[in-house]
Amino acid sequence: MLVIAVQYWLINIIFIVLFSFSHCSETNCQQYRTGTLGKYKYPMKQLAAEVTSFNFRVQVMKYAYIMLSPVARDSNSQYEIAIGNSEKVNTAAIRRCQDCKDRESVTTPYKLLDFNEFKQFWISFKYGKIEIGRYNETTFMSWTDQYPLDIQYIGIATGRLEGDFIFCDLKFETSSQVPVEGVFVLCIFILPVTALLIRSYLKKLKRKIKDSMSAGDDSDSFDNFYNTTGGIDNPSIQTPDPDPPSYDKCMEKNGERLRSVDEEGQSSSRDSESPPSYETAMANCLYDMNCDTESNKSVIGMWYRHSMNDNEDLETFV
Repeated sequence: MLVIAVQYWLINIIFIVLFSFSHCSETNCQQYRTGTLGKYKYPMKQLAAEVTSFNFRVQVMKYAYIMLSPVARDSNSQYEIAIGNSEKVNTAAIRRCQDCKDRESVTTPYKLLDFNEFKQFWISFKYGKIEIGRYNETTFMSWTDQYPLDIQYIGIATGRLEGDFIFCDLKFETSSQVPVEGVFVLCIFILPVTALLIRSYLKKLKRKIKDSMSAGDDSDSFDNFYNTTGGIDNPSIQTPDPDPPSYDKCMEKNGERLRSVDEEGQSSSRDSESPPSYETAMANCLYDMNCDTESNKSVIGMWYRHSMNDNEDLETFV
């Protein structure tokens, strides 16, 4: 039972590790919606160290913003990329912080945003060079920072209009901590089942100990004999056979001087018509052993219990 519990735990630990890894290394697409307060949201986890570019789609009437940040909150050291930040929705700009002036701005001959469909873009920030372009097209705006920031998080905003962003194939840093979902699974499913397995094991162990103690009571006579005579540690005293002797063995041992004993304990002649019974032969064996001693009485007790198991009644001679 204990082995089963250990195996069960190992299976669940592997499940939690795989669950955590799958949640920290996402490669599928995730969609996020912005509010109308014009504040940045940082809905994604920390980017993996090898990430220096990504693709995304955005659907909003105007004013879409991407923040490349070393931390998951607003600060004075960030790269803000503004897309469609005019009424004609054909302008873009790069800033060093949210309230900083434009470091680079462009006007395109086409609309960058649309309220009725998603527009696709790519952004690169390798070695401090910030670039942006339409999907499968070349760069339409870029700027290089002489003091590059360590980009680890992505923020999104859409001014005072609701909008939707979709990010695909992003990789995130693996976490050494078990996610909240894994802890929930551990508390709800794993711990109760493990507790039941341990409880069942303890009950089985208690029952085995109780049975062993009961079996130990039956061997008290032999233990007393062993302690009295010294057992194998005392070679001068031979340990008697705990099994009762056979009829033939008793007859052979007593030989010519076998006496038959009646119920009143009086000796009868050896020349009786019927052969001596097993009880008579046993009584003579006990007589030869000088059964007044404590050691032999222990052996007699074992013979008696053995005979009771064989449905033989030896009370007449014991």
